[in-house]
Amino acid sequence: MKRLRERLRTPRQPEARAGHLAVGFALFVSVVFAVQTFASDPTADHVPIAEVLAAAEDAGADLVVYDENAGTITVTSDGQETTAGVPVRNADPILQHLLDAKAPLEIRAAQPPSYLGSLILAVAPMLLLGAALLLYLRNRQGGGPVNDAERPDVRLDDVIGIDEAKAEATEIVGYLADPSAYDRVGARPPVGVLLTGPPGVGKTMLAKAIAGDAGVPFFKISGSDFVEMFAGLGSRRVRSLFTAARKAAQSAGGAIVFIDELDAVGRRRSEHAGSGGHREAEQTLNALLVELDGFTGRDGVIILAATNRPDVLDPALTRPGRFDRTITLGLPDLHARTRLLDHLLDQAPVPTQVDTAGHARRMTGSSGAALTNLINQAKIEAARTGYGIITDRHVDAAWDRLQIGTPRPDAVIDPSDRQTTVIHEAGHAVAGLLLPDAPAPTRVSALPHGSGVGGVTITDGTDRQMLTHDQALARLTVLMAGRAAEQLVLGPGATSNGAAGDIASATDLARAMITQWGWGTFGTVHLDGLGPDGTLAADVADGVATMLDAALQRAKDLLAHNRPFLDEVADTLDQFDTLTGQDLTALRNATDGTDVVPAVP
Repeated sequence: MKRLRERLRTPRQPEARAGHLAVGFALFVSVVFAVQTFASDPTADHVPIAEVLAAAEDAGADLVVYDENAGTITVTSDGQETTAGVPVRNADPILQHLLDAKAPLEIRAAQPPSYLGSLILAVAPMLLLGAALLLYLRNRQGGGPVNDAERPDVRLDDVIGIDEAKAEATEIVGYLADPSAYDRVGARPPVGVLLTGPPGVGKTMLAKAIAGDAGVPFFKISGSDFVEMFAGLGSRRVRSLFTAARKAAQSAGGAIVFIDELDAVGRRRSEHAGSGGHREAEQTLNALLVELDGFTGRDGVIILAATNRPDVLDPALTRPGRFDRTITLGLPDLHARTRLLDHLLDQAPVPTQVDTAGHARRMTGSSGAALTNLINQAKIEAARTGYGIITDRHVDAAWDRLQIGTPRPDAVIDPSDRQTTVIHEAGHAVAGLLLPDAPAPTRVSALPHGSGVGGVTITDGTDRQMLTHDQALARLTVLMAGRAAEQLVLGPGATSNGAAGDIASATDLARAMITQWGWGTFGTVHLDGLGPDGTLAADVADGVATMLDAALQRAKDLLAHNRPFLDEVADTLDQFDTLTGQDLTALRNATDGTDVVPAVP
């Protein structure tokens, strides 16, 4: 939608308007011709044919004229004319009938058609429409939004959470602001800079901030805009874009071309083999490579490109002299998330009472775009509930809505399902709180969310990049603690299928521990693929089952050892629907929940 608004605000080039007018005029002429040719029916009766025949046989008829060209019979009587259409296939018997009735019949023979005129009438509209369409396509590639530069108002100070990338971007701004500093030492500035990272980390915003700080024109286009179904149009658009950038750089002292989604046009050429569309994509890539070779770095044009998939790019794009520098934008860490949440809330027009550090801790893996969307949703929650301030409650509600779905407190739930859900979630919460190597629960709810029927337990996030063996085992134990609580309280025969998601997650973790991290029965080895008879897969499955069974037993022993705490959490959760991490800690202190847990084998 934003892109559509930008296109609507962008004034069209005169050539583009001429192309649109030509297409519209050609369509109008073709429609008029089709209506005149096919909508008119020369055999349509003006009056019923029987009435005309009766008038022709009347003794008072002065003249009866059959016109072969028009396919009509006209009777003139007392100065009055009556006309009826006569289909060609029915003309002979009707004319014979009039001759037998001795009517004053006059037959006007058909004139031989002009074949040249017929040919012109048939072909001219198609030629006109084709010429207009060609003109439109040519102007669509040569002008319009592709070559329109903008002057972003974003600055590097507005970019938060990617400090390392900003430091590298400052170097590009320095060159555009003072290229002579590079010239004095004989340094060649980078021609192309590749921005990589997961979606939502701010690649486009960083590119605009570089142009904004440098004060140079900014040309933005998506890689998919280069991909055309007509041969040659994609490469033409590439040349047109870079020509416009060179002209702008000469007058403004520099320019930035930003290609978003570079992987759409820059994939390895071996992947383009096959259809004509793929050959067109290869021609477009070749044109892009040629244009990159035409830049020396001293003409004031810097090429920035963004992609989420640098691994699929053609090596010719990333070689030195083209995109010879890569800036990697990662997901914000805890400190960056906190600063970004503070910045977003500071922009709110109403007061805020939000523990940004606490929320940032459990939002591990969230991108800048995700956090921006979260705070916007929190503002919506505050407006919906009529609050004059934004609080933790609104941020929590926004997080729930975006991550696990909207809670359904009014959902009709069977009492036995409710009991099972409460016990299951209490098991997760107690295990997560008591195991020192497990992520601590920040909130547990017995309410169904979204389309789910069970509750949820939300744990504290961590920015750690590595996982120890003890931490992996603790996570397996917490995942199996829901099933363990059901077995312990309700009995082995009363367990539910609510643990399906837990078992799936635990299976994936255990398989990685065995086949990738060297923590299984196979020893310190990385396993990839199957044995010739498939026995390796069966052995891995047996190892996973053994590991999950052991985790289930550890969870049962832990919960049995802290049964009063488990019962108190379940009863309180059943009463209040949702408990926070502080609530769980208070219940633990009140019921003397202990850290003494069975030893991990």
